[in-house]
Amino acid sequence: ADRMVLDALGGWFGRFGLGRPTGIGLPEVAGRVPRSQDTPAAVERSMRWAVGIGQGPVAATPLQMANLAATIARGGEWLRPTLLLDPPDAAPAADGPDRLRIPLSNEALAMVHEGMTRVVHSPSGTGHLLKTHGLQVAGKTGSAQAPKLAVVNRNERGEPVRIDGNLWRIIEPNQPGMSWYQGTGPDRAALAHAWYIGYAPADRPTIAFAVFVEYGGSGGRTAAAIASDLLEALQQHGYLPRP
Repeated sequence: ADRMVLDALGGWFGRFGLGRPTGIGLPEVAGRVPRSQDTPAAVERSMRWAVGIGQGPVAATPLQMANLAATIARGGEWLRPTLLLDPPDAAPAADGPDRLRIPLSNEALAMVHEGMTRVVHSPSGTGHLLKTHGLQVAGKTGSAQAPKLAVVNRNERGEPVRIDGNLWRIIEPNQPGMSWYQGTGPDRAALAHAWYIGYAPADRPTIAFAVFVEYGGSGGRTAAAIASDLLEALQQHGYLPRP
């Protein structure tokens, strides 16, 4: 990331389907990828470091991330995701091809595959909760820094109103009755969204997945537990082999 300008990084993100709707036929957002024109020159290099690990001006949907995992599983081939059954009010398909080959070397793909497999199966891997299914799984955990929750002030009729000049109010975490909105760390002040993406079986992939838990904290704990249940269900229904 340090050797590339932000536009080049954003371009590579785009090749994997980020920053644009997938065109699956459902309402969706494009997400966000970095652009040099949005960043002051004085901070562009430090922004490249942040963007390289998914921080800064980067936002993606769970569907985009699941398809990114599938793209890696297919050896660098991006396919437009499709629904098994089209809804009656399906959105029109997005422009552009339905299949793209990303110019990645075999060495680069092998390194990513090995790294994602070690996330699950090495002793120091952050995604080891998924190695209990008798499968070789390739995965990547993520704990994305999150801001405090902000909500619009509304009156008794549900209309937006300003209070002390502010339309929005900040909700502090760690409140009773809000178990889904808890901070982590020694002072419970750190907030993060939990991610886990991957594919299985790692050697001959047939499924790819993404789990996102808003304010879930640790991807290797909160999102991984859900991903583990998902793999178990896929095995029960015959979509993945049992040991």
